[in-house]
Amino acid sequence: SPHLAKLVGQGVWSSKGRRKAQEDAFVLHEIHDDRGNNVLMAGVFDGHGGMAASTSVSQILPSIFASELSSITERSTVSQLRESLNTAWESTSDTYRSGCDIQGKRYAMITKLLCLRPCIFMCDQSSSYYYLSITNNLYYHTSFLISSGECVADYDPIEGVILASTGSEDLIAGTTAVAAVMSVGTDGGDELIILNCGDSRALLVGSGVEDGQNEISSSSVVYFSTRDHSPKDKREEERLQSGKGRGLGYSLPECSLGRWYLTIGDYQYAVSRSLEGTFATSKGIVSNADVSSIN
Repeated sequence: SPHLAKLVGQGVWSSKGRRKAQEDAFVLHEIHDDRGNNVLMAGVFDGHGGMAASTSVSQILPSIFASELSSITERSTVSQLRESLNTAWESTSDTYRSGCDIQGKRYAMITKLLCLRPCIFMCDQSSSYYYLSITNNLYYHTSFLISSGECVADYDPIEGVILASTGSEDLIAGTTAVAAVMSVGTDGGDELIILNCGDSRALLVGSGVEDGQNEISSSSVVYFSTRDHSPKDKREEERLQSGKGRGLGYSLPECSLGRWYLTIGDYQYAVSRSLEGTFATSKGIVSNADVSSIN
């Protein structure tokens, strides 16, 4: 039977708005291999406290996702794509968090990166990321380096934003994430897989159908939207309260003048899930993502 969806175009647009610097990053990456995988990965990473987290994710996530696919001997199924995307996000999060925890020059190790044929990860000296070669069908360690102080951030209570490069070691640059993968082969695909952590949102928008008719409406309809991980979300509140009850030291949602937030040390966060440093993670802002399959 014919597939339900085919990719007809792709693109990206960016604006830093009134901010002094662009802290966000994106990925628009096609993966093609000799197993028949033709996959598009698209993602947006809303950074705060500097570019360290968002840039790290945009560079590391596609590489680990491609490596996960390469460990599968045949063309990936939908369930394998879903599992590979989730595993890649978890590995990326652990890599960044570990790298920022080490003082001085911060190194992190990706410990389960498998390449089934000789390959090499390129080096981008301008952003201080170094990828070592992987060969001979074996597991190797890959290092990624963050210069001293790059993860450290500061909070400006007047502007309500986190600024990079100065401040407490407990406050680490972070990022939300929303990413999607889909088959881009000539035969199309049946499912779109979306990963979401934080309040960056993915929408699936299409043409509506006129009531009682089979004709396409001129108006657009939102068929799917990711759930924002906000402190005011009921499920997030229950998760945080449950963690607090188990003695995990989680912060609980607070509201002031209609604004919901979590207090982490001396700082306030408007998200309940995000990629953060170890301290904020220990207080309940975890990087656990929702992964949805849409057919």
